[in-house]
Amino acid sequence: MTDSDTTPQRPSLFLAEPSPPLPENPQTVMDVAEPPPGPTNREPQPTTHETQPEPDPPRNRRNPWLVLLWVLAVILTCAGFWAQLYGIELTRGKHLGYVIGTGEGTTFSAPSVIDFYVLPVVLASFAPWLVAMGLAAAVGATLVHALAWTRRES
Repeated sequence: MTDSDTTPQRPSLFLAEPSPPLPENPQTVMDVAEPPPGPTNREPQPTTHETQPEPDPPRNRRNPWLVLLWVLAVILTCAGFWAQLYGIELTRGKHLGYVIGTGEGTTFSAPSVIDFYVLPVVLASFAPWLVAMGLAAAVGATLVHALAWTRRES
């Protein structure tokens, strides 16, 4: 008996049997395959990745400040129209008073001075400026897009 037979073997980590040993002189597919017909060119041909540079990874082309300008334009314009319409609604008298309770205990309270006089005037004075600033922001954002497009074309 040899020493290798008497020494205990380590248990295998895998359940499958070990693969057979590799031959000393293995043949590759290139050794066995026949050369292609026609003239042989032993110089390696460049591949596409060697002749062309790698493209840059895609990046976000959106300008976050320009997106913010568009959002601001929409918000300001809508807020201006809302302020104008809500100021008109307040002066029409839809909110002239508040009914408290139901039945015999119903009381009617007079409108507050702020709801009836002050708020419509403040809204009416700010509404045109909000609309103007919103439209100016939209024109500015459109101008930035136009300049960027002209720069790309030239």
